Order: sequence, then structure tokens, then C-alpha cells
Amino acid sequence: MGYVFDVNRVALGLALLAAFALIVGFRVTRDPVRAQVAPTLRLVHRVPLIVRGEHFRAGERVRVRAMLHRSTVATANGRGSFVVSLGTANTRCDLVRVIAVGSQGSHVVLKLLPAPACVVAKTPASAQ
Repeated sequence: MGYVFDVNRVALGLALLAAFALIVGFRVTRDPVRAQVAPTLRLVHRVPLIVRGEHFRAGERVRVRAMLHRSTVATANGRGSFVVSLGTANTRCDLVRVIAVGSQGSHVVLKLLPAPACVVAKTPASAQ
């Protein structure tokens, strides 16, 4: 017994294989700008306030501001990160918001909430 080839099935199989290759090819060669991870800010130290920015573009100038304090400019290194000290006097009970805006369109906000022990519990007696 030999194999009998159905031309229509072979053509359909080749068309499906070509479509799969196109889909996989587009995913492998996608736009590298879109593949970039969103920039982040994270707390390094609370007093004095030191934050680390990551996933910015290499060499991007980033203006960093904490609340109403004077802004600071940092430049992202070759890996897209930087560390900046904002020198603001705050405690663990202060609400802190740090905003970083990059010269190439990057934007990120870090919000530090007060510690739970700092929140005054509302009781019916204190509400009067």
C-alpha cells in the first residue's frame, strides 16, 4: 500500500504552516520600543528620601520631584536606571508622592502611604 496524496489537503497544510510562520515571525520581530518594560520608581531609603528609577531609556534625563519640594534632575545610566536623593525631611507617618518625568516621554509616580499605626482610628466617641 502506498500513500495517496490529496492535493487539496497538502495545499491547506502548507497554507496553515505559512500562516503560523507569519504570526510567529511578527511576534519575534515586534517593535522593540513597545517591548520595553514600563519605568518604575522604588524606595531605597525613607529618611533622607532616596529613590531608584529603573527601566528608563539609556541616557534619558529625568526630572524627579517629591511633593512640593524642589525638583532634581538625574540621568539614566546605560541600563536605564538611576538613584537620586531628594533630601526631604519626612517621617514614617508622612504621605509622600514622588513623580519622575523623563525627557523622552517616560512618566512614573511613587506613592508612599503612612504606616498603619499612624492612622487615627475613628470611633463614635472621637467623631463627636
